[in-house]
Amino acid sequence: METYYYFRSDMNTYCEGPLHERPEGYIEVPKRPGNTYLFDFNEMQWIQDIELVKQSIRPERNEELIRTDRYMLFDSTLSLEEKNIVAIYRQELRDVPNKEIISDIVMPVCPEIISK
Repeated sequence: METYYYFRSDMNTYCEGPLHERPEGYIEVPKRPGNTYLFDFNEMQWIQDIELVKQSIRPERNEELIRTDRYMLFDSTLSLEEKNIVAIYRQELRDVPNKEIISDIVMPVCPEIISK
């Protein structure tokens, strides 16, 4: 069975699934590529939204900041040089949601000294 994707003309309701008929008030649209996309009715296509991208990466970023907190404590077994490497990594994590270009919003690479 073919899957159809519809958006209601009030531009707030998206649905997908095996539908035999288009529900009243809905227009057929391409499948939504992911949760970070909004439909642009002027261009009639999905556009990735930078704020949704930032929101989607924030939980992973926060978890990584919490996970690496212990390396910054005074009783950490890391050397001062290693702590500096971790501090730079943690700053890169904090900077992730401040990016203004979608392609720049990526998680930094975890240093080997503290890799999971």
